[in-house]
Amino acid sequence: MPEVTDTRVAGAGFSPTIDRACPARTTSVREVVIPSLVVFMLSFLFLFLGMTRLPNFYDEGLVLTDAMRVAAGQMPHRDFYVNYGPAQFYILAGLFKMFGQTLIVERLYDLLIKSLTVLSIFAITLLYCRRSIAVCAAAVAIAWGFSIPVNGIAMVPVTLLGLIAAILVAPVLVRKVPVGRLLAAGAIAGVTALFRYEIGAGLFGVGTLVITLAVLLGPGRVLHKARTFLATYCPYLVGFAAVVLPAALYYVSVAPIQPLLHDAIIFPVKYYARTRNLPFPRIEWSRLHNLEIYLPIIIVTVSLCGLVLRLWKSRRRESTKAGDGVGIETWEAFLFTSALIGMLMYFKGFVRADRMAMYAAIVSSVPMIAVLFERRWSFSRVVRVLIAVTACLFALIAARSAWAQTKGLYVYRVSVLEELVLAARGIPEVNADWCKSKNALTVGLCFLPEHDDIPAARFIIIRTRPGDKLFSGVERHDKIFLNDMLIYFATQRMPATRWAHFDPGLQNSYEVQNQMIRELEENVPPYIMLMKNENWADEPNESSKSSGVVVLDEYIRDRYRQVANFSFVSLWERQQ
Repeated sequence: MPEVTDTRVAGAGFSPTIDRACPARTTSVREVVIPSLVVFMLSFLFLFLGMTRLPNFYDEGLVLTDAMRVAAGQMPHRDFYVNYGPAQFYILAGLFKMFGQTLIVERLYDLLIKSLTVLSIFAITLLYCRRSIAVCAAAVAIAWGFSIPVNGIAMVPVTLLGLIAAILVAPVLVRKVPVGRLLAAGAIAGVTALFRYEIGAGLFGVGTLVITLAVLLGPGRVLHKARTFLATYCPYLVGFAAVVLPAALYYVSVAPIQPLLHDAIIFPVKYYARTRNLPFPRIEWSRLHNLEIYLPIIIVTVSLCGLVLRLWKSRRRESTKAGDGVGIETWEAFLFTSALIGMLMYFKGFVRADRMAMYAAIVSSVPMIAVLFERRWSFSRVVRVLIAVTACLFALIAARSAWAQTKGLYVYRVSVLEELVLAARGIPEVNADWCKSKNALTVGLCFLPEHDDIPAARFIIIRTRPGDKLFSGVERHDKIFLNDMLIYFATQRMPATRWAHFDPGLQNSYEVQNQMIRELEENVPPYIMLMKNENWADEPNESSKSSGVVVLDEYIRDRYRQVANFSFVSLWERQQ
């Protein structure tokens, strides 16, 4: 029977050391594959039954709407503003063409990626830890995936790709790896860039750093190291270029480069930190759950500092014996690489410190803390205590977060499990009329949008034709925070402007508002929906400030009249 072995392998620049606390062990393929499949199926089932039927009207809504635009033949950046990579939209557009444009298609795809992430965490942890630790790591990963509301967003597949990148790149530190593995590692970074430009570039940079360190700390003279670097780095670079270059060349062949530069670099660099910044929350006894924001960077710091101290002592000890290089093992290489990737994922949190922004950093920390806990006896007493405390806090806060999510779903009766239980008991759905209608949010599974999207969607669907355009804005366009992006997908009406996705600093500027007015005059949407943004709490950033630009508001009140008013939104009809 073929076997997967966790052993010490000497690399080009490192001499292996023996880990007496946790010696190498041999695991058969069957012992890895079968439990991994069980973990995957249980994860998918749990996440499906616990899935909320409340779609996110902004983040999830923009993914759905932009995928709808791609399915209709439009191209990101060229035809509509978006500050993310195109991969998520094209994957969903393909799924929509195969299975229909419904929300359940996106949710099942999202659940598939989350379950594969849990499977990856279990399989990776199993390489370096006991099965009991791997099972606990999978359970913690499920808890985070269940409790953090990141349905449909690109950071979900990016998290999975980051885990795969870590396991592919890490062996470079301990041995000569096959060219195919280096090609795959570069390709993974390239695919990540197609989901999130900045994360993909950062992941490529992490791989470059790991390869460079492996060569610099390796044996041989300068010329030998240069040859080793080229032999190792070139396949990695080729793998990255093989994914990114074709996509880039295709884009520049059919679209100008300026919209891409504006959406992906110029606007985010200038405005994102100023208009989306959220400070790190305070830690108080009544707010201990805020530790979830800080634990990932604590885990990264413990990993890096613990490894540095361990290897420094090892260097002193080994240099007195044989005078050779620093000793490193496979689990240490994985921990070091994962810590670098964890820092990359955490970078977004320095700008916006909330749970959604920290999703990738939190989930990526799971295998790190599992390996640290398993190998804690390899570190000093102080580090061991810190690892144990951090691991316990990480697991407890994940459990608390999952419990809070469970209570919320039960109170509002919006989980899939709750719907199945009520249907089995013959209890009618509160929104039975909505669920009986056939639209993009009710086919396959009935989803319940918030903020008056149900009556607004009904109104628009009845009074417009499928080819009509729609505009979803806010009552005051001089002060932008976000807008309702879900209404486009719910009604299956295309946006009337390329600037449908609102970001502060953009749609409240004079130049963009004038462009929007020209597009509204050209596309003439019969109705527009305005969300009441006066009720939103002001964030401690520039999104709470008025730009003083009201030309779009004046245009709307001149060309449209209000025909329906709900609690959070109003509908306006075009005047002839």
